[in-house]
Amino acid sequence: MSTKPEKQIGFPISQSHAEQGFGRFPYVIIRLQYAIYMQFPIHFVKERKEGLAGISIKTDSSDPKEQQALLLDAIAQFKSQIDEQKKRSHRLCVV
Repeated sequence: MSTKPEKQIGFPISQSHAEQGFGRFPYVIIRLQYAIYMQFPIHFVKERKEGLAGISIKTDSSDPKEQQALLLDAIAQFKSQIDEQKKRSHRLCVV
């Protein structure tokens, strides 16, 4: 039996990282190089918010089906931007 608090799973996340969306679904994991990956939180927001880490998708809907349609387009655009900036193709996974 675990001695961890009931709400804590795995490694603890700082309050500031939790507020940025780390440790919650959905997110993108992108492979930077051999054995090095980076997480990008995905936020569905009604208005753009400054200082929010990751990918923000503007929508008034809270319906997961409608958000999913927007998600795929946003991820494709995100991948294109990263590939263009780094001048190479990246592998990624949406979780």
